Amino acid sequence: HEQGGATQIEVVTVAPGDTLWGIASDAAAATGGDDVRDMMDRIQQLNTLDSSLVYAGQELRIPAAD
Repeated sequence: HEQGGATQIEVVTVAPGDTLWGIASDAAAATGGDDVRDMMDRIQQLNTLDSSLVYAGQELRIPAAD
């Protein structure tokens, strides 16, 4: 259910050693416990990623808590 429009978006910069799973896990917890797999899918769609590989210095758009 949408609340007043689009999902809030936050931009994070991937740090050395970060994984998409870890970033999705943090984002899922921050948004109230979304499923990590669902969050990974949303992040991949927001960033048009072909795989779950991310690299240090990459900027990712992630759903943020409202």
